[in-house]
Amino acid sequence: GLFLDGKLRVALLDSCASANIISRDIVPAKELQPSAHQTIRSLSKDLSVPVLGETTLAVQFGRQQGQLKFLVTDVPSIVILCAE
Repeated sequence: GLFLDGKLRVALLDSCASANIISRDIVPAKELQPSAHQTIRSLSKDLSVPVLGETTLAVQFGRQQGQLKFLVTDVPSIVILCAE
């Protein structure tokens, strides 16, 4: 599983994603930093989703640990990881 700030979360690993994306409802206590991105394209590519800001979170996947930067949106309960 994927642990974000010590909590187990379900995440989508997207090989086409250009950034890590997380819902504001998952990180409500985090202070958002301004982002250079104003919107991101949705999976349908017809729709743009506003970016509220960005944040950096501690993550753990298996034995790998580190910090990842996430773009924050209002889309409920979503975590998408960029597969680079």
